[in-house]
Amino acid sequence: MAGLLEFFLWITCWRSASRLRGTDRRERPTRGRWPRSWSTEVFASAVPAAGGNLRYNRYPLTISRLRRLIRAYSAFHGPACAISRERACALLHRPSGERVRGATREPQTGPTPVYAGGRACQGRWNVAPQGLVYPEVCTSDPLLNRQAFADVPKGLTAKTAEPREQEYENELRPRGLAEFVGQARVVGNLRIALQAAQGRSEALEHVLFSGPPGLGKTSLARILAGELGVTLHATAGPALDRPKDLIGILTQLGTGDVLFIDEVHRIPAAVEEYLYTAMEDFTVDFTLDQGPNARVLPLTLKRFTLVGATTREGLLSAPFRGRFGLLERLSSYPTEDLVEILARSAKILEVELTPDAAVLVAERSRGTPRVANRFLRRVRDLAQVQEVRSVDARVASEALARLGVDANGLEEMDRRILACLAQADPDPLGLKTVAAAIGESEDTIEDVFEPHLLRKGFIQKTARGRRVTEKGRGAIGLPVQDRPGRESLFVD
Repeated sequence: MAGLLEFFLWITCWRSASRLRGTDRRERPTRGRWPRSWSTEVFASAVPAAGGNLRYNRYPLTISRLRRLIRAYSAFHGPACAISRERACALLHRPSGERVRGATREPQTGPTPVYAGGRACQGRWNVAPQGLVYPEVCTSDPLLNRQAFADVPKGLTAKTAEPREQEYENELRPRGLAEFVGQARVVGNLRIALQAAQGRSEALEHVLFSGPPGLGKTSLARILAGELGVTLHATAGPALDRPKDLIGILTQLGTGDVLFIDEVHRIPAAVEEYLYTAMEDFTVDFTLDQGPNARVLPLTLKRFTLVGATTREGLLSAPFRGRFGLLERLSSYPTEDLVEILARSAKILEVELTPDAAVLVAERSRGTPRVANRFLRRVRDLAQVQEVRSVDARVASEALARLGVDANGLEEMDRRILACLAQADPDPLGLKTVAAAIGESEDTIEDVFEPHLLRKGFIQKTARGRRVTEKGRGAIGLPVQDRPGRESLFVD
C-alpha cells in the first residue's frame, strides 16, 4: 500500500512540475520551479514513514492539498532552499486528533495574514508578525498556509519586511485623552467639546489643528474618533486633486464619522470649494454631463466631523478656515512633558531608561515628541548592540553624537545655517540666499529648522533677513563678539 501511494505521489509531483513549463500562469509559483530533488523524492520518502495514514490535522491529505503544500514551499523558499525529510514527515504524519493551534478550516482574520483567494502572487506581499514576509499566493488552504510557514526562521526570507518605523510610531501613539501628555489647554477644550457633543447625541464640530510637525495633530484626530466610537477616514490634502475624489469619500461617511485630512492647506482651490457646503449644510452638488446637457445633482451627506491638520495655517482661505468650529494650535513641548513621554515610550519599547538619560534626550529633542521617540529608538539600538541593560546618560549621549546631535540639540543642517549666517555677520541674509548656500529648500528651512533656532535665540529675523546672534556663534564654536544692540530678544 505504501509503495502504491509513493508511486501516485511521485506522478502527482511530476505532473505539477510539468505544468510549470506550460501556459497556465495562474498555477506557476512566483519564484520559479521547485527542485525535483525535494519536490518528489523527499516527500515521496516521507510517505512510508507516515505508515499509510495520510492525514493532515484531522483531515485526509488529498493529492490536491499536497500539491498546494509543495507549491507553497516552492513559492516561499525558492529553488535555493530544500525541505528536510523530517519536516516532510512532520507535515504528512500527524495523528488524527492533533491540530495546529489556531488553525481552522475557515480563512483566518486578525494579526496573521492568510491569503484565501487561491491565485498567483504577482509580486504582492503580506507583512506578517515578527517581521516575516509571506508571499500572497502561498495557498488557499488555511491549514497548509499556517503550517507551511510555522517554522520559517527570521532572516531567511527572499524579501525582507519594510522598516518598522511606522509600526513603532503607531505603537507609541496615545490611545485616549487620558494618555495624551502635554498641550493641557488643547486637551481641556477637546474634552469639553466631546462631552457636550456626546450629551446632545450630535456629531462633533469641525476641528482644525495647526502647529509645527510632530506635535500630535494626527494622534489627536485618532483620539477624537476613538473617544466618539466612530470610524476614522484618513486622507491627505495632496491626494484630493480632483473634486470627484472628495465626493467619493464624503458619500462613504457614516453618521458621526471623522474625516481627517492631513496637510489640509494643500487641497486645491477647486476641491476646497466643495467642502464649503459639505461642512456647513452637509450637502454636495455633483455635476452630471457637460455642456448644454449638464445638470447638478444635490447629494445629501450624513453629519460628519472634519478634522484638518496643517503646518501652514496662513495658507488657508478665510471662508474655509471660518467653517471650523474648533481651532486649536499646538505648541512645542517643555522638557518635563517630553521626559514623561519618553518614560511611557520606553515602557512600551521595553527599554530601561534612567532619569538622567530621559532628561538628556528630552533636552535635545527640539520640543517635539516625534523627534524624542526617534532618538529613543536609536538609543535603544545602540544599547542592544553594546549589550547594555540599562540606558544611562553615557549611552544616550553616545547615540545622539552618532546622529550628529550636539548638546544644544543642533543637527548638521542647523549648524550649516548658523555658519552661513556667521560668514555674512553683521549683515543679514535673505531666505533665498541661505537656501542656495546650504542646498536646502526654503520651505524646509522655514518650517523645520528656523523655529528651533528662533526659540533657542540662535538667530534673529529682521526686515532685511536673518542674522546670527552671539549665542548662535557660541553654539557652533565661534568667538563671541560683544557688540551693543546685538542681544537676542529670546531667552531660554
